[in-house]
Amino acid sequence: MLGTTTVVMDSYSESGKRSGYLSNVTYSYQQTSRPLITPDEVMRLRAPRKERDRIVEAGELVLFAAGMPPIRGSQILYFRDPIFEWRASVPPPSGATSTRQQLTYEMK
Repeated sequence: MLGTTTVVMDSYSESGKRSGYLSNVTYSYQQTSRPLITPDEVMRLRAPRKERDRIVEAGELVLFAAGMPPIRGSQILYFRDPIFEWRASVPPPSGATSTRQQLTYEMK
């Protein structure tokens, strides 16, 4: 899901007498495909740091959104951000049902 990139690998070989002069030196370049990020690198993304079951430092993540390339970034500690904290304190509109009530109704 993360895609690949093309990298150029160069190599050379030498042949001839070893007495200070090589009669043949060949350089070659090869294009090869490699993943942008390997599964191992994904598994090693920094996890959030916790102290006493509370997140105190954000971790890294890979975000997938439809129609967009993947994004590597840091988590947002929304519970520490004043704007998100204010948004969470806004009461829901009148007449709105909770998601749990809606799901229970839909499952019946």
